[in-house]
Amino acid sequence: AIQAAGLIDALSAPGPFTVFAPVNSAFASLPAGELQRLLDPANLGELQELLQFHVVPGAFTAGDLSEGASLVTLTGEALTVSLQGGPSVNGISILETDIEASNGFIHLIGGVLLPSRESIAATAAASSGLTTLVAALSAAGLVDALAGDGPFTVFAPVNAAFAALGDGVIGNLLDPANLDLLTSILTYHVVPGAAVYAGELSDGQTVTTLQGENLAIGVSAEGVTVNGANVTSINIRASNGVIHLVDGVLVPELDIVETAIVTPQTQTLVAAVAAGGLVSTLQSEGPFTVFAPINEAFEALGSTAIENLLDPANQAILQKVLTYHVIAGDIRAADLTNGASVQTVQGTNVTIDLSGDLPMVNGASIIATDIVVGNGVIHLIDGVLTENLDLVDQAVINGFSTLVGAVQGAGLEATLRSGNAGEGFTVFAPTNEAFAALAAIPSGDALVSVLTSHVVGATVASGDLLDGQVVSTVEGSTFTVNIDGNGVSLTDATGQTVMVVLTDVPASNGVIHVIDGVILPGA
Repeated sequence: AIQAAGLIDALSAPGPFTVFAPVNSAFASLPAGELQRLLDPANLGELQELLQFHVVPGAFTAGDLSEGASLVTLTGEALTVSLQGGPSVNGISILETDIEASNGFIHLIGGVLLPSRESIAATAAASSGLTTLVAALSAAGLVDALAGDGPFTVFAPVNAAFAALGDGVIGNLLDPANLDLLTSILTYHVVPGAAVYAGELSDGQTVTTLQGENLAIGVSAEGVTVNGANVTSINIRASNGVIHLVDGVLVPELDIVETAIVTPQTQTLVAAVAAGGLVSTLQSEGPFTVFAPINEAFEALGSTAIENLLDPANQAILQKVLTYHVIAGDIRAADLTNGASVQTVQGTNVTIDLSGDLPMVNGASIIATDIVVGNGVIHLIDGVLTENLDLVDQAVINGFSTLVGAVQGAGLEATLRSGNAGEGFTVFAPTNEAFAALAAIPSGDALVSVLTSHVVGATVASGDLLDGQVVSTVEGSTFTVNIDGNGVSLTDATGQTVMVVLTDVPASNGVIHVIDGVILPGA
């Protein structure tokens, strides 16, 4: 066994060593086939560990052994000596003592010493590098399963592997609402029915997991990989199997929603899909193609817009936004053509632009393509597509609550949701603070007059505005555009000047420019 383990040179070193050496009959008493398995070159690491568990650094004669003495072996684990009823070590009788050698002593023993092992669950719990995995196992109710008889082989992601997913992903995975997803991912790291040591793995091998899908093994001079993740530590033995540490979290085939949950860049989208009541829809058979806005795309809308979109009162608007990012069918990057107009499940179209360095959809860059999932494909984009929202919807999500309330109170909502015979509208939208600065908000016909003084009966982008331009409103009054070093301002019929603080908020039936005052139609 020492020859097979390549330990001849180690045990010929100066030492000194004390070896508790199992006699031939001790090896013969191992379970059938166990000795042959240990001597297989594929299990070299396990054999080396077993033999080193019989070797203690230092020279200890029988006279040096005392009741209860603890001797630390080359593996770092300890052997316990007992002298009651005859000398023994870890409960195995010492048959002959003090066989002196040039570099230590040999004591013959009647059995093979087997390192005491805890279960996979307990071994993981004792490791400071696996605390996130242990928390996940607990949340999924899998601790008892991995403390069972097994045997199992576990590819265990280290803390850094989970940390790389981001706090949002970990939080979502540990959410009780996602128990099935967490269980699927964790059981995808477990191979049941065998303790597969690193030496038994081969390049190109596939192994079937407890989750039901396969893992792909890679073996090269650089080491072992599983689904492309590096195996960073091998052959951590447990009483019911073996653990190999990996530097990545292994993910089985997931649907669109599950993939978004485990993707760091789409955590805000996950919250939006849940708030929009679209989880079951995007987990259906499909297939679907999703242009998925990344977290930063939502952040660019501003905190007010995100808060309003996630408000249950605005669920219909949120659904309109989200379904505008979804296309029925499986459309890969190679299927996209320049200028193509593709219908979304919301009912309106998005336009593909391939003329630049990155492909684009409605002006948003497609920054990652062809994330293939169980029910379709995901492309990540750097913007939230809201061009399908009309002027009222845009006013709602951008926080112009006073304006929206006034429009509804004046009976103008249907008008501002219309297409204006294809011409669209331009709304110069006062902020809530602008309305609050008024002595009183008018009512009745006066309110209609004020509101329609903010609306132009055509779509006018900021680039179309000229210094000194006189603009007619649908109310019949006018205001004058001023463009100077301070920006763009408007002077109304009363001589009051208001500043344009934000331009070109797009809508399906026009455009919004935000102003810091309320335009008055004059006498």
